[in-house]
Amino acid sequence: MPPSPASPGNSPASNPSPQQKERREPEAAPAGSGTPNAKSAAEKPLTVVARFKSKPGQENALRQELLALIPITRQEPGCLNYDLHEAPDQPGLFLFHENWTSQQHLDDHLARPHLTAFLGKADALLAEPAEITLWRGIG
Repeated sequence: MPPSPASPGNSPASNPSPQQKERREPEAAPAGSGTPNAKSAAEKPLTVVARFKSKPGQENALRQELLALIPITRQEPGCLNYDLHEAPDQPGLFLFHENWTSQQHLDDHLARPHLTAFLGKADALLAEPAEITLWRGIG
């Protein structure tokens, strides 16, 4: 089946005439994408939910280690928010709610010295492995 006139290879924006080279109009968004400026899933912030449960007697130590991560992480490129929560009815159960502008910024965060240092201490503080899930907003 031959390409339709609106296919990327045949659109005026991809094969501009000499008069069009200086000024390109934005191409229409793909069908079903909502608005012409709709963001793809990869362009939306990446949300991280990280849950930590301390060993008995290590609640305060874990709290202090997690709190120490906040100021430096909030200064990192791509960090939109980095918020720590503690369950009011379960001392020692912590949750980070984070938003990053991209997967690459999150990957950079995970490789930074302050985070790798915390991970080196985690076995002594955690009752179970951290539960970390990634999310993208859909609405």
